[in-house]
Amino acid sequence: MNTRIVAVSIVSLVLSTAATAQTQAPSLTLVTLPAPSGAHAYALQDLDAAGNVLGSAQIGAHSEIVEWLGGKTPVIFPRLAADQGANKEYIPVALNKSGAVIGLSIESGLGWLPRQGVYWDPSRHPTAIASAEDLSGLSDGGAIVGGVGTPDPSGQTAAEWSSPSAQPHLLPYPSNLFCSDPVQDYCWSNGGPISPSGKYVVDYAYHVLPTGWYTSLFVNGVVASNFIETNVTVSRITDSGVLVGAKDTGVHSTITPNDVSQAYRWEAGTFTDLGALPGAPAGTAFESNATAVNSSGVIIGSS
Repeated sequence: MNTRIVAVSIVSLVLSTAATAQTQAPSLTLVTLPAPSGAHAYALQDLDAAGNVLGSAQIGAHSEIVEWLGGKTPVIFPRLAADQGANKEYIPVALNKSGAVIGLSIESGLGWLPRQGVYWDPSRHPTAIASAEDLSGLSDGGAIVGGVGTPDPSGQTAAEWSSPSAQPHLLPYPSNLFCSDPVQDYCWSNGGPISPSGKYVVDYAYHVLPTGWYTSLFVNGVVASNFIETNVTVSRITDSGVLVGAKDTGVHSTITPNDVSQAYRWEAGTFTDLGALPGAPAGTAFESNATAVNSSGVIIGSS
């Protein structure tokens, strides 16, 4: 049995650092991945430079993590010993260039159910990550970003693990959020991406009263004073400290109750707006998002 994975982009963009957006013809690529025996209902999560594809497949009654080596040979990841035969779903999060993978073991059912962060070394040996209720990033050296607290993201605090066997280090809240006690002050935070070297980490902090969120950048564990922004999402961080993602433009959206978000590039305290496609109705704008940037500075995204 094979599954057909179709990669479709309505409009693909190459976003230059000169704040221009060049449209390219939509690119459709059909890839046939061989399926593990008895598997169905696939989802793809990550892809590395060697062409290894990380995803999941429904095998029997539960979701399992699968890696297609070189985009060809499917390998089902083993569960934690405590989860053998358990009513749990395994969800992939990320892989790094050494072949390590992080994912989540989640109780089956509805709502915010108990979960456990899991790390697989390049030999695919699983290790439970201490106190990890959520995971968001994995460096090439094995540093991990995620959240501790409760399964509900609004009951978590962002954390970093220096290695899969380490205890979590809580990332501090921004001083202007006035959150000395997350429970008493009704605030929470969630982990974001980490750079391949592990030098740069992002998290998102929230308070029950103001709308939106604070995005913080940590450099070697210390918050960067030139990047504490509101309503900014970060898709990728390079080892040279370039961030790309999307941020609030302040322009009203005619589709959602939120403002329009558009792609940006950030470096050394300076945002460069990358814009979006033209042709939006008067008084509004199209959204865009920068999803990745390579070592040559080329940024890709969508609008």
